[in-house]
Amino acid sequence: MKAYRSLVVPTLVTALGLVVCLPTAAAATSLAASGTRQHPPRLRWRGPEGVPLPFRDSADAVDFLRNATIVSVDEVGEGSTRPKKVLLERDGVRAHAIFRSFERVQERVVDPDTGQTRFQPFKDSALFEAAAYELATMLDLPFVPPTTRRVVDNRDGTLQLWIESAMSETQRQERGIEPPNATWWRGVLQALVIFDNLASNADRNTTNLLIDPDWGVWFIDHTRAFQQDRDLRNPEHIGFIERRLFRLLRDLPDADIRERMSPYLDGREIGALLRRRARIVEHIETLIERQGEGAVLFDYSYNIDDWRPEGAAAVGLQSQQGS
Repeated sequence: MKAYRSLVVPTLVTALGLVVCLPTAAAATSLAASGTRQHPPRLRWRGPEGVPLPFRDSADAVDFLRNATIVSVDEVGEGSTRPKKVLLERDGVRAHAIFRSFERVQERVVDPDTGQTRFQPFKDSALFEAAAYELATMLDLPFVPPTTRRVVDNRDGTLQLWIESAMSETQRQERGIEPPNATWWRGVLQALVIFDNLASNADRNTTNLLIDPDWGVWFIDHTRAFQQDRDLRNPEHIGFIERRLFRLLRDLPDADIRERMSPYLDGREIGALLRRRARIVEHIETLIERQGEGAVLFDYSYNIDDWRPEGAAAVGLQSQQGS
């Protein structure tokens, strides 16, 4: 029997400082004052030399991943999944991507949260990376790097844009680097908690939350998400939600979700996803009933540019690292 372990001790939520997810009165005021998005989402992907890539949006990046020429394929990291670092080129534009191609199913596993043996099938699949990207796209969450399905070296798998010059949340904490705005950071991490509950992600830890030089935040490594669990993993940590995200969770038609997820998930996995979606909506509606809409729903931006004072320079990570 194989134990799928989590690196989180005791949980990622605690490690990220989200033991209490409800915003303070001051934070709630700041969230409300941030208003709706004023700037386009920060999608500043970079190439191997650190030069910004000319992608207009995520769809443009996915088209590049699907159709660019493969220049080289190199081993990266260790372990049984053995991902590959791929260099792609099209029309003079070069970018790195990470390729994964594997699927494993365990009939009995040790739950990383409870330590108890579970007899429900547990799948670890590269295709879940593409499912995570599709799900985030449907929910207008700009946190999962562009990902697509592609054959590399005669193997079917997923190709995901590489986030250059990024540091992990582990490294941020070790270096004592503070987020540029505490309330913005709280909102981003609450989106992470909601996304992981929705996707039933069994392997979130501080090494697979990345921060790029422009303070873009990226959720990676979802190969152990999308299990058949219908219950939420950590509903007690869902204390508030961005208003547009709540509406999308509530109103997205089941048929649309099934269509977008069907290339990557089987029927039981999709059914479990829909049930978890319903339970998150029920949980939020219960919070609204008990606390009032003003304490639960907020119009806030995931773009750090929207949180800086008028006329201030854009926030960059490199200046903080060098200070």
